[in-house]
Amino acid sequence: FESVMRKAESAKYCYMPIWKSRRIKVEVKRIVLLSCVRPLIEYGCEVWIPTPVQQRKLDKIQTYIIKLCMQLKSDNPSSDALLAEWGLKPMHKWLHERILMFHAKLSLMPGSRLPKQLFNAVWLKNGRAVVLPWQKHVASLLLKYGIDIAPGCEYTSCKSVIKRCVKSVWQEDLSLRLPLSKVSLHRYINWVNPKLLTTLSLKSPAQYLCVMPPSYGLEVMMRVRLSTLPVHAHTAHYSRHDGDAGNVPQSDVVVARGCPMCQHSEESLAHLLFDCPRTQALRTVMYDAICQVEGCDAKLAACLAISDPRRRVCRFVSDDFWGSVSELQYVVPSIAQYLA
Repeated sequence: FESVMRKAESAKYCYMPIWKSRRIKVEVKRIVLLSCVRPLIEYGCEVWIPTPVQQRKLDKIQTYIIKLCMQLKSDNPSSDALLAEWGLKPMHKWLHERILMFHAKLSLMPGSRLPKQLFNAVWLKNGRAVVLPWQKHVASLLLKYGIDIAPGCEYTSCKSVIKRCVKSVWQEDLSLRLPLSKVSLHRYINWVNPKLLTTLSLKSPAQYLCVMPPSYGLEVMMRVRLSTLPVHAHTAHYSRHDGDAGNVPQSDVVVARGCPMCQHSEESLAHLLFDCPRTQALRTVMYDAICQVEGCDAKLAACLAISDPRRRVCRFVSDDFWGSVSELQYVVPSIAQYLA
């Protein structure tokens, strides 16, 4: 395991110019991650059993690289939402997939092959039959993902069944953990990406990330989607010591939490996107660009009519709300330019 971690860390820093580049599309970065970093972690995983602590360490490598690519290193987003944005599973799920595929390949081999004979052999210890740790691990994975490999199946069909089962179990685990997860994950699933628990795609990143290279505005848009963009209204109470809180008049606290541009309202994402008078000219340009897209003027009006400001912000940056890629290629640059 330590050797795998060293190789993965070395590859992570070796491709640092790619991760931090704003000229390389997210799709290309995702391909580099899957083709140059993930194989180092998967190598030989069919015959070793990582502990839960080791699985979490492997998962952190993947999420850390995504944070580097989107300039989210100082933020603490939900890992599940971050992976969903890039269309990826946790790293240990990829390892489970490889182990199950290796087991399927062994099961479908002819009985005359040496690997199949070793697989079916009865191992003895002190004259008693024992089950090897690897066999226990595979049996637990088959039970967890509900996979039953029939002798007459083809390997290609087994691979598709394994991928589908691992994906569905991850979605089920996500729905079961949802009541105890972060508030940001609740907002992401309910308002930003409501199709996550039903039609999760693991073939490409989110549609809005494929529209343009990861500019500063697109990075800010992703932080808004993940509910990790700090605003003064949420962080002002950290700016003074608790001992001084009683000496500060309430009127001064309200002024300190006001919008730094207009000083009239509490600074929040909804105020920045929809209400601040100092950004009215830029907002008008953004609205005009969105309304020029066929069918988006009615969607914009429906979004602005949402009463809950937090839900309005989440729906405004949701690619699910705007629709197809042909509409997003005009809407996303407009929103990203405004946020930048």
